[in-house]
Amino acid sequence: MKWPLALVVLAGCGGARAVPENPARIVHPTPESRQAVARAVAQALEVSHIALDDDALTDGALTIVLGQVRDPRPLMGGHDPGATGLSERFHLVMIGEHCVLIRDRTDQRYDLIGTTCAPL
Repeated sequence: MKWPLALVVLAGCGGARAVPENPARIVHPTPESRQAVARAVAQALEVSHIALDDDALTDGALTIVLGQVRDPRPLMGGHDPGATGLSERFHLVMIGEHCVLIRDRTDQRYDLIGTTCAPL
């Protein structure tokens, strides 16, 4: 009885195909796409707001020096992360037709709704 069930499970596992992640860049940045990127980065860094350059991610990568992040909340233990030169890097990929921002250190992914990407 267990053998046919095992065959079904194995066949099911082999049938799934991963959608490739292609390095990408933002094309035709709009206020909406800039807002989507800023929201994703602010969420990743757990800050209320972040200001980014208008051309953020048009080359596919973004590095944030943590001392440049402005948030009205006090930093953990009063430590200034900018003093140690800590930074966070993000990169953009296309998964199918979706633009996805990935935080390099944690591999967290953020779908950038309303953003047009193209392969690098």
